Amino acid sequence: MSKSYWGPGSVTFWLVGVVTLLMLFLGVRGFIQPEAAIRGFGIPLHDTADSYLVHIKADRDLSIGIFLLALMVLRMRKALLVLMLTSI
Repeated sequence: MSKSYWGPGSVTFWLVGVVTLLMLFLGVRGFIQPEAAIRGFGIPLHDTADSYLVHIKADRDLSIGIFLLALMVLRMRKALLVLMLTSI
């Protein structure tokens, strides 16, 4: 293996994989169970008409997760670094 190889043998590859799965989970859960998803963040949803705010957050989480997954598959670690730092 060369020094520039980044893949399943790298610890950082698996850490990015965990973050990617978490973002995908949060996004999907926000669409399927918006009330439970927002309660998981400690914010009560008093009116179900306000669930569009949860959908906006879920859409953001899902799109970040898909983008992370795409960059992971393409093994673009510098782009992943920039995306993760700007997302924080």
